[in-house]
Amino acid sequence: TATAYDRLVAATHLDDARVLVFSDDIDVDRIARFPGVTESWQSQQVIGQLLGREVAYLSVSSGPPRPDSIFSPVVLEGRAPRDDRADEVLVPSVLAREIGLRVGDRLPIKLLTPLEVTQFDTGFGEPDGPRVDLRVVGIARVARTWVGGGVGPVIGTPALQRAYPDSQLGRNILVRLADGPAGVPAFDRRVRRLGDRAASGDAGQEFGTLQASYPTSETDPEVTAATSTLVGGQLVFNVLALL
Repeated sequence: TATAYDRLVAATHLDDARVLVFSDDIDVDRIARFPGVTESWQSQQVIGQLLGREVAYLSVSSGPPRPDSIFSPVVLEGRAPRDDRADEVLVPSVLAREIGLRVGDRLPIKLLTPLEVTQFDTGFGEPDGPRVDLRVVGIARVARTWVGGGVGPVIGTPALQRAYPDSQLGRNILVRLADGPAGVPAFDRRVRRLGDRAASGDAGQEFGTLQASYPTSETDPEVTAATSTLVGGQLVFNVLALL
């Protein structure tokens, strides 16, 4: 059990850095060209209100086809979505358990406009974006699905990104660094300098011009909680066995 998360990181080709950009003043392609970046993948996200349930919102990330060597979820049930189907999504197993989803379930959502996303604090009434009927075709295990950088929790397709261009919010880039976690400090300095020089815009004022996170360098809170539970359980078992 102690090696389970490390094996998941290897199996899913966890990225070294994620940068979520909310400013049109920042060229995301420039981040992909930073020294030390060997590979990258970009995505955008839509946010929608779940219909037919208590008020809840889902973020769906989508972009061009992903390379197998960066961010590749391990499918537990079903299959990966087809790139040409805008309605097919892959759902992390944690989310599937939380809201009771199975392969084949429908997820009707009403998309928020980018402006409405920035109005969460003040309220915006009913979402004004289009209705999208998503279908869960796969349930997957993913390391660090959502940690301050915009992948997830639901993973869509290139067709979804093309179908709803006006509902996309932010641009996210996942990168692989030549030096792995050792290359994070230099990369982070470049990202901060880029953000300091950029104008924010509406979304940037609400969420920050950019958000950077480093999945391979930071402690995963879910793993910490699971480890604590396992260790606690073992201690209780040992005490009971001793008694």
